[in-house]
Amino acid sequence: MEPNPSSQESPVEPFRPWLADAELQAQRLRLQVAIVLEQLPDAAAAWGEKEAGGLDYLYRRGRVLVRDPDLGRVREVLGLTEGNAGDDPLINGVTALAVDDTLTALRVVDQALGTGVARPDHVFYITPAGACPATEPVPTAHANPEPDVRRDPSSTGQGAVVAVVDTGFIPSLVDQQHPWLADVTGDEEVYDPTDIGPYVGHGTFVAGVARCVAPQAQVHVDGFLTRGGAIFESEIVRQLDEALNGMPDVISMSAGCLTHDDLPPLAFEVLYEKRLRHLKGTVLVCAAGNDG
Repeated sequence: MEPNPSSQESPVEPFRPWLADAELQAQRLRLQVAIVLEQLPDAAAAWGEKEAGGLDYLYRRGRVLVRDPDLGRVREVLGLTEGNAGDDPLINGVTALAVDDTLTALRVVDQALGTGVARPDHVFYITPAGACPATEPVPTAHANPEPDVRRDPSSTGQGAVVAVVDTGFIPSLVDQQHPWLADVTGDEEVYDPTDIGPYVGHGTFVAGVARCVAPQAQVHVDGFLTRGGAIFESEIVRQLDEALNGMPDVISMSAGCLTHDDLPPLAFEVLYEKRLRHLKGTVLVCAAGNDG
């Protein structure tokens, strides 16, 4: 019997040998985590046994996130007082509590009140665990790598407003070579053209994808992920809450994260419950599944 080609493993691309090398993938993960930790001094990594190279999640040291109705009992089990210095109301419904040690506080609350009552202030990041930080050009098999702009007159995106949550926008790329970026607006991404660092241009690329699919859509790029392509959950949820005031049709958030006990990020749960689910017609598209 002839073997079924679809059942065979795909060959490893010659310019990506790391795909077949678990140790090399782990090294790449550690390098990526180092980039994030360098850019976010308050961040730390929780290492464990997850498939993503042993990384459980990234989090902010010295704080936990708690729903406002749970603040009293969480403070009681942690021995905290109301008005504790460092406490930070984020958005309606969730507060960041200052604690001495995040992992210890999570363990105490989990044991006393149940798993997930308190959760970390996770780090969201652009690149999934184990992948490169956009500094390794990959050869293309296409003779013309320029993207195709959709020509279907029934789906031009006219009248649609798209907010891209990313690294910012590079306005100098709005030229004759990149016509699909015409009229895209956003926070200007600052970088050194002689030494392009990790993740530079990611927001411009995502804006270009949106405009190729919907060439007449109004696209604005917010420069939120400017530090190593990463941001704390508490910061990005505030900015998303503010972005919703502009009533966009689509918010494209090119970031995701691994989480404590695989529970949803608490601030995003509250943002959905308090705001997003009440805005009919607004869609938040996230990079879900990038870490498997």
